[in-house]
Amino acid sequence: MRSIAFIAGLAALAAASPTPQILPSDQLAELPSPPITDVSSGAGSEIIPLDTNSLASDAVADIIADPTPDLEANIPSAINSTTSLEKRTSGTCASQPAGYGPVISPDTPNAFVSSTQLSGPALSAPTWVNGFSQTFQNKYASVSGCSYQGYKTYKTYDVYQAATDCKNIAGCKGFNIFYERDPTQDPGYGCDNPASTTVIKASFWGNLIGPNLATNKGQYRDNFQVVIAGSNGYNIDACETAITGWTQQQLGTCTINSPATTCAGGSDSYLTYTSFSDGNMDNSRCKAQCDALTKQNPSKPCNFFTSYMQVHNNMCGIQFCSFYQRAWDQSYCTNSGDPVNHNTIAWSSSFTNNACDGTENCPFVRTAL
Repeated sequence: MRSIAFIAGLAALAAASPTPQILPSDQLAELPSPPITDVSSGAGSEIIPLDTNSLASDAVADIIADPTPDLEANIPSAINSTTSLEKRTSGTCASQPAGYGPVISPDTPNAFVSSTQLSGPALSAPTWVNGFSQTFQNKYASVSGCSYQGYKTYKTYDVYQAATDCKNIAGCKGFNIFYERDPTQDPGYGCDNPASTTVIKASFWGNLIGPNLATNKGQYRDNFQVVIAGSNGYNIDACETAITGWTQQQLGTCTINSPATTCAGGSDSYLTYTSFSDGNMDNSRCKAQCDALTKQNPSKPCNFFTSYMQVHNNMCGIQFCSFYQRAWDQSYCTNSGDPVNHNTIAWSSSFTNNACDGTENCPFVRTAL
């Protein structure tokens, strides 16, 4: 993991914009993409909670070691991304775990993806459940996404249980529930196309998931074809984080664009921002960096920060943290990205230091229109 830090006082940015907390689209385009991961086929479970303590520690080390622009950070744009069918061979014919989904007849891939027994539950599933909103419905592919956090298999197509399970996984922000056609034996010599079983599965993610990420159409295991049906995606509506001594304000699809302000010593309230291209979304690491900035320069304390996802082309988001000497209310939430160039903002929120919001040190009176 590595953060990309920017300093407001840089001459290039200052010349380009009086509000350097807004990145131009060409610079957003240069940011590295989070790594993409697939979900393994078959029944079972695998849960990978987010280690927020480690993320916060790394974030502090980053902003201390590298408080300058660094657009050259090289993070791979894709890891094991399955957008077409791949072939796997050399199975053992061993029995595989059975799924609990409907038995589809005839037992063919085409019958599976066209079955109303599988599309029916997906189409009738709720569009909102337990704080999650549906982002796509009844796809024939599962998610290949960012910040993979494991999967579980179920006895029924239970969106409510999948939402509950996601909330119980540290860092989980979304889930993909779907039917998967899997073999009853590990395909190999003498059993290259065994009978199928229908596995009901949900995968869990710490990033945005949408239709553009529903690209995993399955694979060949020898002559057996794994395929997907009834795939629905859900993302959490808001990222709530309880931080002792700080008040969170949900901002949604915009973030703060502060005006020029005179603080003590003639400085501006805006300090700097960082971005994280590891695919995770963790408000607490913004708080850790805010504290580190205050410790580094107590004369310009960080009393307010924003945290949000910068999203390009509705793919995985990159987390941004912006830091300020003073708090700004929601009326200054005017930075909505650059929708014309397909750059949008999601899961935005601000955090204000309850002990000192910085307004006394950085007075500002809005000019009446």
